[in-house]
Amino acid sequence: MKRITLALFAFGLTFWTASYGQKFSRSISQDIVKNKQVKKADGSMYTLLKNYIVEAQKESDSKYYKIEIISENDEKESFKIYPLALDLFIQKFSNSYLDVVEKAESITAADDTEFNQLQLSQLFAQLFTFQRTEEERPPVADITLKQDIPVMIKTEHYPTALKKIDMTSLSKKKKKEAKNKLVELFELPESKLELTFYNGFIEKIELEAEVFGQQVRFSNVFSVGISSSSGIRNFAENYISTFYKYRVIENQKPDGTTEFKLKRDLDGSFLTINFADVIDYDRQIDINANDISPEPTRLILDKVEPELTLYKEESTKLFEAVVYSDFLGVFDEESPNGIIQTEVAKKFFINTRRYQISESGRWVGLLFPPIAFSEGYGWFEYIDIRARLSKIEENNKYLDPNIIGSTSFFEPIRIMQHESFSIGADINILFLENQNKKINTHFDIGFRYGRSGLQLDANTQEFFNSITTFAELGFHLIPEKRYGLDAKIRLMYYEVYNDDGFNLNSIEDGTIVSPNRLFNQSQLEFFVNTSSTGKLFLRYKLLTELDDWDNNFSQFQLGYSFFILRQNGKTK
Repeated sequence: MKRITLALFAFGLTFWTASYGQKFSRSISQDIVKNKQVKKADGSMYTLLKNYIVEAQKESDSKYYKIEIISENDEKESFKIYPLALDLFIQKFSNSYLDVVEKAESITAADDTEFNQLQLSQLFAQLFTFQRTEEERPPVADITLKQDIPVMIKTEHYPTALKKIDMTSLSKKKKKEAKNKLVELFELPESKLELTFYNGFIEKIELEAEVFGQQVRFSNVFSVGISSSSGIRNFAENYISTFYKYRVIENQKPDGTTEFKLKRDLDGSFLTINFADVIDYDRQIDINANDISPEPTRLILDKVEPELTLYKEESTKLFEAVVYSDFLGVFDEESPNGIIQTEVAKKFFINTRRYQISESGRWVGLLFPPIAFSEGYGWFEYIDIRARLSKIEENNKYLDPNIIGSTSFFEPIRIMQHESFSIGADINILFLENQNKKINTHFDIGFRYGRSGLQLDANTQEFFNSITTFAELGFHLIPEKRYGLDAKIRLMYYEVYNDDGFNLNSIEDGTIVSPNRLFNQSQLEFFVNTSSTGKLFLRYKLLTELDDWDNNFSQFQLGYSFFILRQNGKTK
């Protein structure tokens, strides 16, 4: 029962504090009013008896800040403010403060109560400094929607009356397009562009424009890398195309002029635009600023607002931690780390270039099926640094040996289960993307350094190091941004390093056998984006010996993520 209570308390505390991320919270000094007294409606002066706090938080998807004043007996008043201007803050704060005091102290306050202007200014300065620190975002680039964007179509699907381009005058890029039987149809006078940025890529591209009197949309098939300057150079290797196939037809008007129209035609071809002709991505050079991708964001560029500045995420979002509580371990007294596990991860993108999978390349899917249902691929895209700290109870801190007959030994799988700390990296080898089927696939290799405590004998307790190397195949189902599912299978090789010469063995059908060092780990994880400050996770892991799946252990975990550099929690 003690383990259950502790687990529920720990998880509840994590969820509660994380959900208050990026909230300013300060006590209000009674000196906020002159002589710590409020003027009553009858002209008499009243000395404050209650304590008060002020909380402030920027509203999600809004430019306004919500300021709330709370008394110790839970009376509240709030107001919204934009911009963060001193005069506006003083006016609104004074009115709301008096309203709370009236309810908390059961008095009627006079509007001409004298406030301490210095105290108000200091409180505003604290709020202003906190919000600017929380929201500090280094600019990375200025993005501009180009005008007169050239549209191309295959040669057989445009009328001869449209002028062909002279090959001798073509640039290297245009010559390549001409070899693919693409010719310039005409230039878009104006358009509207929507982009989403995520994890070092331009994830979604949608360009809307009018072509020969008909509204058409151009979109990408797979993501375009933007984490380094090479990504900008590779814009010319990426194309966006229309949703439907078209044919350009010509009509002779009575006055002898020629009119062109765009007709949807299943036997036609897709209109195509080279992505290098769509945007200018003017990076802002800074010291040690090699990653020029912005924070996850969605933006719209059009004729009215053709240019925007892009920023990195706030400094307080650099590192994210996930705290898990294992419910199977809570009900199993023998489980060493069933209470709390804390995981911290940081992904570094090193090669964000994606390639289109050609029709001929899909034959490789016979050897590796995920290729058959993917549209884009990349190599060595990231290194994911990970650390995990497991909370092990004091009475179970060191693993006791197994004893069969006169033989005392430790099982590798139990040492892994008893691991209290690990750190290492996942290195991506292959990444496959399919936006239409809403699933991404990755193949990674990696390693972990770990530490486990062992009870060698009645008087000897020591921590020992281990190294786990592995290969992992994972699938990420992403129907929308609010939730998703990860499925992973990992083949692991495990080695414990020691100078004490203790026995390592495994058990198979009750018999001692040589130590099993090959393991399989299967994992399913469902997550929900509960707010802008964190996610809720539900995870099941099963780890088995490769040769004997009956020898295994599992974890059923509930977790919550939060940004560890943010201020969390409420203070009174």
